[in-house]
Amino acid sequence: MDLVLDKEELDTVVLQKIKGIFKKYNCINKYGICLLHKHFDFSDREILVAFNHSDKNRVTLEVLSESDRTLTMVECMWKFSSSSDESFYYPVQWYCTENIQNINEFISGDVEIFNEVKEVLKEYSYLDRFGIYLIVDDILVRNDEMSVEYTDVESRISEIGVYPLRSKEEGSLETRWKLSDSVRVVAICRLYCNYENYAHVQRHATVN
Repeated sequence: MDLVLDKEELDTVVLQKIKGIFKKYNCINKYGICLLHKHFDFSDREILVAFNHSDKNRVTLEVLSESDRTLTMVECMWKFSSSSDESFYYPVQWYCTENIQNINEFISGDVEIFNEVKEVLKEYSYLDRFGIYLIVDDILVRNDEMSVEYTDVESRISEIGVYPLRSKEEGSLETRWKLSDSVRVVAICRLYCNYENYAHVQRHATVN
């Protein structure tokens, strides 16, 4: 009889397998795994861009027009498709920085890494659950701290800031994992709500 794992146990199995791939290619400090989710919709002509505010130790995620992309923006998060051709992965988020020369960007040689990660996700039917992200030292998080994302759905803006480390709260969700010797959660996502206005519909769903 096959052993049936719950979602958290299965997540651990998948993360450990991907960790093996990252160690094999010596990229464990370059790439991490992210939970595919969205707080609001945007069109095919729009992109989600992370802006680093290093002076305030925070990052904001904003929706921009595709035409507003600049040379200071790099792909930093990808989703895998079921396609077997060269377009089996595609970006779902960009990172904007003036110090682009300091970013260890995706290179063509990383395609082999992406392909092996995709095969693990495909094996466990996780193509719509996990994606891959580029590890960027955008905010400083100490051992007794955690980064938390709050979202204003109506404005279509999210903000990631640093807060004291605490247990996972109701309404919160782990969204990024850095696969070090002990798998470390590097981001928690919580939906920000304007308590004076419940007219909008709040969602926290995986990306289709």
